[in-house]
Amino acid sequence: MFLHVPKSAGTTLRAVFHRALGDQLLWFRNPDSRRPPEPDHPRHTDDLSKLNSPEAWAGVRMVGGHFPAWKLPLALLERRPLLMAVLREPVARVESLYAYIRREEHHALHHELSQRTLLEALDLPQFRRVVPQGQLRFLRTAQRPWHPSMLAPFPVLIGKHEHLPAFVEAAARRTGLPLELADMSANVSPPGYRDSLKQQAGYAEARALIASLTEDEAEFMRSFDQIYEHEAGDMPVVPQRPSRPAGAVAKPAAKATPAPKGPRPDSRPAARPLARADAPPAADAAGTQADAPTEAQAERRAARREARRGARQAERRRLREQGDEPQGGSSP
Repeated sequence: MFLHVPKSAGTTLRAVFHRALGDQLLWFRNPDSRRPPEPDHPRHTDDLSKLNSPEAWAGVRMVGGHFPAWKLPLALLERRPLLMAVLREPVARVESLYAYIRREEHHALHHELSQRTLLEALDLPQFRRVVPQGQLRFLRTAQRPWHPSMLAPFPVLIGKHEHLPAFVEAAARRTGLPLELADMSANVSPPGYRDSLKQQAGYAEARALIASLTEDEAEFMRSFDQIYEHEAGDMPVVPQRPSRPAGAVAKPAAKATPAPKGPRPDSRPAARPLARADAPPAADAAGTQADAPTEAQAERRAARREARRGARQAERRRLREQGDEPQGGSSP
């Protein structure tokens, strides 16, 4: 199984596998994709549930595409296939994904992002939700905290975008396929796109915010040099349940049975207890419900504060290196 993490050399590797496997490669295409398949695209399916039937595997040696491992049918997971993926430095991957969406007219978010800076794009829920653990969720689960032991039931091979030749060499060794990395230019962002990002307002803050949202990914990638791999363990294969995606609506609670109507023994309002002189005024109940931030809002605000702090520190370091820091120490 090749888990194609977006903007992590997956298109290049698809071509590598296709040259070696031909029609023995089955690729998953999102049924909602607006982009037509390329002429040299491998044979594909838009329904992973079809792989529940062993007949669907006939003549197939590898399945790949944009899907997380927990979406694979249990009948396929029980075969304990080799799970392969390539990860990319998290901030660079999100920048590349943002640039790709802005230039790809077929993408569902193209119109929304075409006039937004990177920092503004991170305020868009549809884009923001693919940032936290955007790569780790492909590796079987989206739950936190993530740990490599979640992959223990399967043989695993994970490479790094910046060490692609090492990954292809390891994949050839593990699969026994004659894999050759001939062309690394498939679906890459145009040169200079990062220079244009640096000119955007709030670019440093956006990078700091992305870094704070992808700490788990960065920590895992620091844990190995070029290749992370292990053999299958003897743990049972249990499909992971994904966390509810951002924006999902919870089931409404059951309506409470209304109390029977009738005269109240005493309709006078209860007297409020006297507040201490040094205590802040009590908030109105309705105002408390309306003004209290949700957990997600509080998390975003904390991340934004941390990002601004990181951006200020980065700017001060840059000024010190250039000898331009203003007299009197750091700015507030």
